[in-house]
Amino acid sequence: MRIATMLLGLACIAPALAPPARADDFLGGEGGVAFGPVNCPRGQAVVGIFGRSGNVIDTLQIICGKADGSPDMVDPRRIGPSAGGSAVSAVCPPLSLAQSIQVNVRDHHGAVVVSQITLVCELKTAGSLGRATLGAGGGGDAGSSDCPVNTFVAGFAGRAGSFIDAIGITTCRHVRSLN
Repeated sequence: MRIATMLLGLACIAPALAPPARADDFLGGEGGVAFGPVNCPRGQAVVGIFGRSGNVIDTLQIICGKADGSPDMVDPRRIGPSAGGSAVSAVCPPLSLAQSIQVNVRDHHGAVVVSQITLVCELKTAGSLGRATLGAGGGGDAGSSDCPVNTFVAGFAGRAGSFIDAIGITTCRHVRSLN
């Protein structure tokens, strides 16, 4: 009984001894200043991303839609100030929406920045469908982030300096809200 009490007491103080967690849950490097959230309008979710990229992702805009055959729209808010790289886009197959992202990073001029974002797309009705990738890739795996079952990506936030430093999903919308 005494050992259990002592272990319980240690468990209660252990979080106070742990190093502080990052203030955000973004995938990527530690640099840049906060952006976002950048969300799709109500009733829509992310169907693609558009931007500029060379070795790393310079700028980013989200493409929103309903995955019902109606036209998609590029959100006018541009994330990231760089005009370098070439125009690139990654769009989910027809009738599908982004359900999660996978992010790669690389060292670029002394800073760890995002080099690739892969959208993992699913049909609105059910089931995995495909992937759409933005960026030249390379670098290391920074991880992935996904929405819960029956929900889809509807917004991002992150950090950007000269390039996209880090990104994360901030908004997921349930399939029933996508009319």
